Amino acid sequence: MRKALLPVFCVVLCLVLVSCATRNPFGEKNPYVYVIGQKGSYVFSTTDREVARSFAELDPLEYKRVTGCFDPLTGRMYGAIEGDFKRGFVNTGLSISGQFEKVRDKDMTYWRHKDSGIELFVPANGIILFATSGIAEVRQSTFLNPVPADRADLASAIISVDTGVYVNEPVEIPDVGLDLDSAAAEKFDYIMLLANGNRYDLDFGLKTEDYASTFLTLLRAAYVTALREAGEKVDVKALKDIVYGSGKTVYLKEQVLDNKIITSILTEK
Repeated sequence: MRKALLPVFCVVLCLVLVSCATRNPFGEKNPYVYVIGQKGSYVFSTTDREVARSFAELDPLEYKRVTGCFDPLTGRMYGAIEGDFKRGFVNTGLSISGQFEKVRDKDMTYWRHKDSGIELFVPANGIILFATSGIAEVRQSTFLNPVPADRADLASAIISVDTGVYVNEPVEIPDVGLDLDSAAAEKFDYIMLLANGNRYDLDFGLKTEDYASTFLTLLRAAYVTALREAGEKVDVKALKDIVYGSGKTVYLKEQVLDNKIITSILTEK
């Protein structure tokens, strides 16, 4: 059974979180998304408040983007909230909320949610790091000594839209509302979801053109099956503009966005 990881991540930062103009330490042109992500993990980034609300209650916070990395094998998630807020205000809010305990660890002090165990650390104005575990390692590897992610092209794509998710060399096929064979995951180079407003596209990068051709056939069949099960009419001519391929990439275009699709990807079994 799937369960969401971060609805319990309720950063109720109280009344002290008055918006203040502060500089994002990563900069507008170099956001946090460029320093996270491992092969097989899902990287997501959103500026959409409805999507963000699926993971965290952030309404009191003047944030601009929520970015994270989810490992489907371990269930671990980490990432950052970026925005216009001051470090001192955030720490004060966490202190008086009553939901977090202060933890001192060598050269850092961070916060742990009493019920969920979610860890938070505020390294500078404009950024809050979060992790389901291992916040000290997240601070070291993404803030103090950040290493560029393997796929800057995919990172750039997902921050060009309201909400984006990608997985580089997936270990399983994400649940995108179609019955796809997870056993074939090793044939994929990447899978990416790009959503703007109430529409989204899926890009499937395969490792060879032959794999892409075979997958295109399978995806069209799965899409037709899903339409018929939903009682929808199948327009074969229109289908070619919705599900199509080019080289080693297969595209599924202009789908109606349901936030459940994104949260189903970024959950643990």
